[in-house]
Amino acid sequence: MTQFMWGENGEFGPFSAGKDGYPNSGEVVRFYRVKKGISASEFGELYAKALAAKLKELYGREFEVKPKSRIWVLTMERTNNVPTDITRRRVIAELLGIPAVLLGLSEGLAAKPVAVNELASPRAPRRETLLKGTVAEYQRTLEVYFNGYYTRHGYADLEQLNFSIQQLIDIARQLPEQAKMPVIALLSRYYQFGVMVTREQCQYEQARKYADQAIICAQAAHGMKPSSDLLAIALYRRGIAEFEQAITSPEAPRERISTAQSLIEGALTHARTATPAVRGLVALEYALVSAHTAQTECDRKQVHSLLESSHRDISLGVNQDNEFTKCSLDWYYLTSAEALIAIGDHAEALGQLELAEEMTPLTLPRRFAYMDALRAQAHLALGEPIEAALAAKDALLASRPLKSEFNIARVALVYRQLRQRYRRSREITALGQELLGSHPQLVTV
Repeated sequence: MTQFMWGENGEFGPFSAGKDGYPNSGEVVRFYRVKKGISASEFGELYAKALAAKLKELYGREFEVKPKSRIWVLTMERTNNVPTDITRRRVIAELLGIPAVLLGLSEGLAAKPVAVNELASPRAPRRETLLKGTVAEYQRTLEVYFNGYYTRHGYADLEQLNFSIQQLIDIARQLPEQAKMPVIALLSRYYQFGVMVTREQCQYEQARKYADQAIICAQAAHGMKPSSDLLAIALYRRGIAEFEQAITSPEAPRERISTAQSLIEGALTHARTATPAVRGLVALEYALVSAHTAQTECDRKQVHSLLESSHRDISLGVNQDNEFTKCSLDWYYLTSAEALIAIGDHAEALGQLELAEEMTPLTLPRRFAYMDALRAQAHLALGEPIEAALAAKDALLASRPLKSEFNIARVALVYRQLRQRYRRSREITALGQELLGSHPQLVTV
């Protein structure tokens, strides 16, 4: 593995590069732990004590933090699984004397985290200033989570996510009313990230719980300072959870699609005063859900009209995209193709998928896996079983490292339909063997 020297003058290292552009954090922790002569067992105990002390300093109450085992420490270092939570990274950096930049932390923040804020607002109580600084750190951490979700599998450990949520709840309780809104809005986004992770893993009951809390927080934040974007997206993601379960789970009642439609209609109400990107994204999802309930030619024309409307808004808002939605024209063409498949325009859907593939950045692998799954559905509907099986296999192989149980469930549905409608071919058999090897329960549903 290639090693690099780090720092303005190459004073740190050598360490290999991590995917985030910083030194491999596991190597960094191992180097400084050994340099200090601290064993893995000792570090596990010292880390727990230091973290408990830091949490008490931040939140003014005791926290029970269990010592980490020797195996946990060694595995963390070996697999580069150093906690991404900012508070925990700061504790590790302070405990081992690690320069902040090596763990992706702000140098100034790690050296003296509240000095700048205190000077900017000298009359602010120290605890309130410290809490606001911590909120800013949680904001940055969430941006890392979302970016990781879109660019790779990016799943924060849900236990760690829940810990962060609880800390933000505690912070909100300690802040004066006029300072709570940004924290409550951030809480909504943390819950929304939980929705995205659990949806992708087909944990729909948990996804709905996260989504309900996201809506509650978004409504509270909206009441303090109107934010149509936040509330529209929270409702939109709640609707998606219902919709995706309906289209991938054989046991899920089809009424869930109607529920999804109602939720996204609510999102549309708020989206009317939202930014174009959010307005277009919600309208796009509404078109998709409506496509699954379309029965008449009039219904299908309405789907096309909704798609055209969302295209206009997404085109207007393409430069307003942020890490929380990643709404862009490539996503429009991808979702449009899915809606067209639902209303029977399969050839047109394949054309939309070609446009999506040309426009999608290579840094968004999940979208390419989605495209292959949709291609499989379109080819199946067009009576092209070999092409369907090949596309489904590509989708399956791409979805595994992304931990996309949702997309794998779509692939499995295509396979079961291929098996029912066509004689076995080499391509269909190969797809079945791949599914049987990793998801046997989906083969026999």
